Amino acid sequence: MKPKVYAVNINQTNLCKVNGLNTQNDRPGRHREDLSLVGQALRRYAINKEFEIPYNKMVFSINEAGKPFLKGYDNVSFNVSHSGDICVCAVFDKEVGIDIQIHNKGINTALAKKYFTVEENKALALVPEEKRVALYFDLWAKHESLVKYFGVGIAGLGTASENGRIFEFSHQFEGYSLCLCR
Repeated sequence: MKPKVYAVNINQTNLCKVNGLNTQNDRPGRHREDLSLVGQALRRYAINKEFEIPYNKMVFSINEAGKPFLKGYDNVSFNVSHSGDICVCAVFDKEVGIDIQIHNKGINTALAKKYFTVEENKALALVPEEKRVALYFDLWAKHESLVKYFGVGIAGLGTASENGRIFEFSHQFEGYSLCLCR
């Protein structure tokens, strides 16, 4: 089986747009909450489609490192990420991590120096200016997908080993970097 990635752009859906039912649609944090709910639904949908596990048989838990898993199905791995208006979910029969980053901020050179390899920082310095932001977010998504693969979270940045990992990048969504780690 190859890893599969499912995605939802909440700006291109009519989710949560029933008029008059909720007067708090503009409250701070609402967008992130919506993406989190979409992620939960997306993981169920993706697992059902790829592994044919009925929705009523899906029971999720969190391991000691804080990574969610599907109870009773050791051959099912999934990972969810969201940024901007995009939510993605990767499913695979082996461990998997995924991250998506919107290109809405500038380059944080302090973070790059702290977490990127010497080679990655050299590449970032040498790339033409018009491609630098995209490369920065590609690299950031790569590192995030790696720590999500291991389930160690952001605290693992710079410490998780890339040995034997395969990274797959996508630029299907304009202005976003997506990386899958397997």
